Amino acid sequence: SSRRRHTRFRNVTGVQTCALPISLAEQVMVYPNPTTGLVTFDFALNNASPVHVEITNMVGSKVAEYNFAGGFGSHELDLGKFGQGTYLINIRNNNEVTTKKIIVTN
Repeated sequence: SSRRRHTRFRNVTGVQTCALPISLAEQVMVYPNPTTGLVTFDFALNNASPVHVEITNMVGSKVAEYNFAGGFGSHELDLGKFGQGTYLINIRNNNEVTTKKIIVTN
């Protein structure tokens, strides 16, 4: 028989809650992964600063670069034209950087 663990939370009074800043990694999505080529790059940013996207292969060579307006957006990127392999999608916005790893298969 398996036992489930339960976590109990008590009500705490007099504690002020504040919203923690959402990281860039949480504001962007790249899918599907793995892909046969086309991926969707979605973002919902908490600022209007531009989004800079740089795609590199695992050797570190830049294969593509994009700039998008900040705020909210959805863009389709074709990684299939660079061939099978693993690619790093480096996303920069407002002095913050995050990297997503995408695998391209046939």
